[in-house]
Amino acid sequence: DIIADEEINRSYTRTQLQELGISINELEPDELIRIMEIMEIHPELSPKDLSAYLFSVKYDGILISGDGALRTFAEAHQITCHGTLWLLDHLVNRRLLVPPEGANALERMLKGKRWLPRAECEMRIQVWRRRLR
Repeated sequence: DIIADEEINRSYTRTQLQELGISINELEPDELIRIMEIMEIHPELSPKDLSAYLFSVKYDGILISGDGALRTFAEAHQITCHGTLWLLDHLVNRRLLVPPEGANALERMLKGKRWLPRAECEMRIQVWRRRLR
């Protein structure tokens, strides 16, 4: 998982995240230089976008993002990308998250500042509310 420091400090301590199995990684100086180089060519990408991209490259991971520019860039570099709905589907289908909790999470995201396709979200919420497990 890629979580920016300010997001960590708002919700959890580093120790709490590590206890949940989330590793804390920092960018190396050469990776910061690489971010600056890419931003010169792709100014539509932010440092946070590119740090997520570089970690997905470094750890051969899947990039989870709803940002169209980042996904286009990453896919052009053979990085597998998925969005928030894919992640929630994955968590519910693998029973890592019970369906009603998935519905609650999705509702919280819709009430927040997240842009998600409303019709697809509402369909999932209805289906997940009916499923107990």
